[in-house]
Amino acid sequence: MRNTTEKAQAELLMRWSSLIPRLKIGNYWEGTGTYDALNEKLEALVPASGSVHDPENNPKLERFRLMSNAYCDLFRNGGGNPCQKTAYFFPKTISLARRFNWPSVYNITEPLMDKAILLAAKEQSLLNEVNYELCNM
Repeated sequence: MRNTTEKAQAELLMRWSSLIPRLKIGNYWEGTGTYDALNEKLEALVPASGSVHDPENNPKLERFRLMSNAYCDLFRNGGGNPCQKTAYFFPKTISLARRFNWPSVYNITEPLMDKAILLAAKEQSLLNEVNYELCNM
């Protein structure tokens, strides 16, 4: 019975993974997110472990750090690490990931990451007002 279930899950995974390239969903996991260049600049400001420097004065950068950790947990572990708060930052994605519904996962995660990146970049003066308005058009 277990082999049948595993086989069915493997077939489902293959079906969903074959859809992802055809849908051409940009995502930060593969380095193709909408604001990937800003994402990389922000990642450089985030320490390897622990909170950002002076989180009280950098709340958007700290939120970006927490969301990035939850994002990585979702794509590495299916959101199974409760301390990462994946379900908090990306509602419904854990159950979608368990069903290998990656297009729906990306439809939730990417806009939320876009917003977190833009807000943190603005806070860290990586965007001026003109660029920020253009990004939100």
